[in-house]
Amino acid sequence: MIPLIAAAQLDPVISGALAIPTLSAFIARCWITQASNNEPWASILLSSTVLAGLAGGSVALSVIQRFKVQTIAELARQRTQLLQDLLGVEKHERQAISERLHDGALQYVLVARKDLEDVRDGSTVAVDRVQLAVVECSLLRDVVRELHPDVLARLGLKAALTALTDSLTSRTELTIELDARRWPDGLRTDADYVLYSAARETMTNVIKHAQAHHIWIDLGRDDGLAVLRVSDDGVGISEAAMAQKAQEGHIGLSSIRAKALASEGQFDVRSTSPGTEITISVPLRALSADTETGADGSALVGASQRSL
Repeated sequence: MIPLIAAAQLDPVISGALAIPTLSAFIARCWITQASNNEPWASILLSSTVLAGLAGGSVALSVIQRFKVQTIAELARQRTQLLQDLLGVEKHERQAISERLHDGALQYVLVARKDLEDVRDGSTVAVDRVQLAVVECSLLRDVVRELHPDVLARLGLKAALTALTDSLTSRTELTIELDARRWPDGLRTDADYVLYSAARETMTNVIKHAQAHHIWIDLGRDDGLAVLRVSDDGVGISEAAMAQKAQEGHIGLSSIRAKALASEGQFDVRSTSPGTEITISVPLRALSADTETGADGSALVGASQRSL
């Protein structure tokens, strides 16, 4: 019974400390009483082997139990960290939207409102300024489309990334190449929003910080995974630098990592000298024809049940 009691311990050392003396005491007793009991050595050897197996099993069970407890504790820690990261991502995205609206369209609206007083006085210059402000406010449509483009829901990830790269190319001096030959036209999956937002955030970071001249984007499927790879020829960033930026409040890449992990995927950063290569892989599950992807990446109700 002692090895069985030892098996209940989570510490293999304690289990071994109980099991080994038990086996030793049994063998010693059999040795001492063998002559008086006329017990054959074969029987003693068999009993000792069985008890040794039981003792070894108790230690092994303690190891397994300890490993399970440690695994559960680690999973709980990762879950807590992931929830914290997701909350940080949501806060970061809300702040980014607020800044883009405040620094962009809102400023032009306020300027146009002020210029309207001069327009009433007959100033043609003020009319031109109001017209310019209205034109600039139309860029708000591009912001909304980048956050969650209608083409992503209607035509899928490939078309949405094509539209995104065309939009960024027209507004920057970077050369952006998209290779999506391994992604079928019109394919829609529940990973679309995660990969689209990852591509958008990654390219935005490259434009702002990488000092790059070229961006390469590769989208494809590999053994049931959707794989997005974004590389550039900029100054590059290491894992340590990314962690440092996250501590400073720049959580763009950290938000991509959190979304990928929350989707049961993987996120990898590799230095390519020059530049950086970021790879996001997410399990691929196709949506049915009557569903569309919501803003949070989940499937929404079918077309027959949507209100227009």
